[in-house]
Amino acid sequence: MLTTWDQRMRRDKIKVTRIQFPVPTTADDLYQRFEKAITPRTKVLHFCHITNLTGQLFPVQRLSRLARQRGIVTVVDGAHALAQFPFKLNELEMDYYGASLHKWLLAPTGTGLLYVRKDRIAETWPLQAAPERQNTDIRKFEAIGTHPAGIRAAIAEALAFHQAIGAERKAALFTWRVERERRRL
Repeated sequence: MLTTWDQRMRRDKIKVTRIQFPVPTTADDLYQRFEKAITPRTKVLHFCHITNLTGQLFPVQRLSRLARQRGIVTVVDGAHALAQFPFKLNELEMDYYGASLHKWLLAPTGTGLLYVRKDRIAETWPLQAAPERQNTDIRKFEAIGTHPAGIRAAIAEALAFHQAIGAERKAALFTWRVERERRRL
């Protein structure tokens, strides 16, 4: 995702501001850092739900509300959040959320999830061409050309496996690991 923004800087001459934060930090600290970084020219807040290196959780709902109040779009990188701990996408209130299903869900490599807030679907162009009749249909983002059906079918098996383990048990393991690492530091 960072490379994508770097390319936009080169191609479209946009300015990208990266927020630095200490590890560990608090949700309040992260919120304040984003709030201070917002200018009248800010168009997008893009942040992780959880970082892959440190396990830092971001206050997604609070940041999404802050952005919406100021007319700013939110894009959340949920690559390491989905199936690592329990949450409901619709409660996070962001505009866009992307997740890799091959990570904590253990689905096949190359599978993913894209959430687009309903009122953003029509204005968002898919990567692959879709017919005009799908302008307001979330399924327009599924057009990826010919692909192996087995990979998509395996997602259901990964979901069943995840449900058998339980999101709460995965979250408990994650919390235990974070606390163990903090004690070690």
